[in-house]
Amino acid sequence: ATSRFTELTASAVEGLVFGELYDSVFEEICDETKATDDALMTKMYEFEMDHHRKRRTCMELSDGDHYGDCMEFPISDENISVEALEALLSLSETKSPVDKLNCCVSFLEAISVHFDNAAGGGKAVSADYLLKMVCEHIIVAKAPRLNAELAFLEEFARDEHLLRGKEGYSLVTLQASLHFLNASKDFDADIFKNEY
Repeated sequence: ATSRFTELTASAVEGLVFGELYDSVFEEICDETKATDDALMTKMYEFEMDHHRKRRTCMELSDGDHYGDCMEFPISDENISVEALEALLSLSETKSPVDKLNCCVSFLEAISVHFDNAAGGGKAVSADYLLKMVCEHIIVAKAPRLNAELAFLEEFARDEHLLRGKEGYSLVTLQASLHFLNASKDFDADIFKNEY
């Protein structure tokens, strides 16, 4: 048997096993990450509401001719890939590690394509900028239970998937961005300090 056949067989068995056990396993992981996921969701909503409040206050205080001087929300529409948001949000719809890893790969690829198209093609993105873009997409998507989703992958993704390249890189990039957001006390200072 070829390694490809072995991998396909293992993925099929994994799909069947997780099809039966996924809900109870994932519920346990959600219980473990609930506080972290709730705290992150609260931070993301507070960040968004704070910016809307600042802009509204600025507009109320300005004379009507200087609305442009009011601070914009630091995440602009042109920096967001709808395809990346769809891929990230589809994580919660999948039940096998392979499918979840494919969502992570699609997410990161969509961000890369979006950035490449916006930059006119051919421009390499730095690791720092990539992490910032991933953080922006996480904030906009507000994917429920993202910590639980990545904890599930940490626990159940097989090494042969993680060592292939794209899957492992995508997971590590998402983990690093999520860790950064979880640890951040101030998104403005930590992520968007160069935006103002």
